[in-house]
Amino acid sequence: MLLELPAKREIPSEESVSDEELVDLVSPLYGRKTADQLKAKLADCDTYNFDAKKKQIRHRYLRRRGSLACFMQELKQRFCLRCTPTLEFGYA
Repeated sequence: MLLELPAKREIPSEESVSDEELVDLVSPLYGRKTADQLKAKLADCDTYNFDAKKKQIRHRYLRRRGSLACFMQELKQRFCLRCTPTLEFGYA
């Protein structure tokens, strides 16, 4: 697998990414269902003035951008969760 990471200066700050852009960033990586859930959570935070919760949710997704360590951790985790039940490891 060959990955190219953008330079840190090319990644926009957390404050400059709107909620719609965040949902668009999440959709290809985590699927449409997760993106829709994120959109609903952010809308609920706006409705009930949960600014601290919204900031926490946004930070959880935006801190991962440009981090190869986070990407590889999630990739390995998804592989293990999906493939472990179907793999034969030689155990009796």
